[in-house]
Amino acid sequence: MEYYCHKPGSQAEIVATVNYLNKVGCSVEPVAIDGVIYCKVVCPEGTEEEFIGNNTLPDYAVKLPSGDKFCLRKLFHRPKLLAEHVQCVLFIAPEGNHADP
Repeated sequence: MEYYCHKPGSQAEIVATVNYLNKVGCSVEPVAIDGVIYCKVVCPEGTEEEFIGNNTLPDYAVKLPSGDKFCLRKLFHRPKLLAEHVQCVLFIAPEGNHADP
């Protein structure tokens, strides 16, 4: 699975996000699409996605084979990237806390 996520707001958030995702087995790289930088997150094989949102908020828990997880919101109302990928906003909860985007 791969996701194209909007870049976190600050440099500290970017570093923390990339460090966490690398630690749990995902690869992250910056990708420019139409002049906008996205974080391309590639998850390891065996990753599962679970819908945790509601009719208004399309939120998903991404569960990695290691047991770690992160959450994201798929922005279905925005144009798809590269004609097939949905734009996403990534949420990483501090350890022990449930992500509530």
